[in-house]
Amino acid sequence: MGQLISILTFPGVIIHEFSHEFFCRFLGVRVKKVCYFRFGNPAGYVLHEASHYFYQAFFVAAGPFILGSLLSAASFLLSRNENELLREYFWIWIGASIAFNCLPSRGDAKTLWLENWSHLKRNIFAILGIPFSALIWSLSRLDSVWLRIFYAGFLFYFTF
Repeated sequence: MGQLISILTFPGVIIHEFSHEFFCRFLGVRVKKVCYFRFGNPAGYVLHEASHYFYQAFFVAAGPFILGSLLSAASFLLSRNENELLREYFWIWIGASIAFNCLPSRGDAKTLWLENWSHLKRNIFAILGIPFSALIWSLSRLDSVWLRIFYAGFLFYFTF
């Protein structure tokens, strides 16, 4: 079932991995390898060096949620302005697939949680990051198809 969902929502998988890569490159974290989509588990991945600063770890881990939410909402907004039904459904599918895949993976959440605690003694922002890291960790633990569908529906509803 997981592979079927990955195939149906492949644009979202690609955006998820692109978001990790984008924030790595933007914040100066060296990227070693990127796989935007594959048939397997995980459906995509980004291998990068460890971050030196908490803000790097935070944005690299939370990047898919931040960028994915924005791109999903933009796709839903584009669907509103379409006069042709097929193109409207296309943008809804793109927006839904991005929203479906923008929630943090367990690997993303674990990395952020560990980075948060390792930077705690040296960085005041790491203290402020604890609630956000806890939220991301909790979302990854609650992860289910229904949560992802709910989030896609939430974004769709609030852009219409």
